[in-house]
Amino acid sequence: MVLGIGIDIVEIDSVACSLDRWGRRWADRIFTEEERKYCESRRNPAPCYAARFAAKEAVYKALPRQTPVFMPKHIEVISSPSGKPRIVLHGEAAELLTNSQHATISVSLSHTSKTAAAMVVIEDNSC
Repeated sequence: MVLGIGIDIVEIDSVACSLDRWGRRWADRIFTEEERKYCESRRNPAPCYAARFAAKEAVYKALPRQTPVFMPKHIEVISSPSGKPRIVLHGEAAELLTNSQHATISVSLSHTSKTAAAMVVIEDNSC
């Protein structure tokens, strides 16, 4: 059973401007250490950060109910060894799915030279 669907799109130039203006302080507020390491290992980290930010927003939209405050670090995008992204929830975001013991989150990331997008589906596979 589908619990939620979310989609988001982010302008890569906007992320690049934030990185130029605030640098590590901006990235530290939004991304986990693992996410920062992954994105900073890229020749151009802005598209990577933009795709992960879009995924965080898409997950937030797909959650069964939202918290009053969006906590980006509570939604983490991890890359598997094959490169496939997966979502790990922490803190309040994880608590929103505690009633769905068998919930799975599927995520797809994509980007062009100008935008990054993410699509998320949260399913309860208990049946």
